[in-house]
Amino acid sequence: MLYVQWHELSNSDKEYWGSEYAYDEFATKQMKVAEGFITDKNNFYSKITEVPWGEDLMTVFKIGKKAKAALQEA
Repeated sequence: MLYVQWHELSNSDKEYWGSEYAYDEFATKQMKVAEGFITDKNNFYSKITEVPWGEDLMTVFKIGKKAKAALQEA
C-alpha cells in the first residue's frame, strides 16, 4: 500500500480519528514512498501543480533496492 494504513497509526492518532471508517473516509493520508511526475518531454516535477498545462504526465514512485531486484528477476 502506498498510504499509511489504520494499523500503522499511533494510538494517539487512532484516538483522534475514533474509527477506521472515519480515518479511511476523511483523513488526508501520508504517502509512504517518494513520488514525482514525469512529462512526455522527459521533465521531472515533484508537485503536480508545477507541471505545465497541456503536457502529458505520469506518476513515478521511488522504490528500494530489494523491490528493484525483485522486479528485475520477474
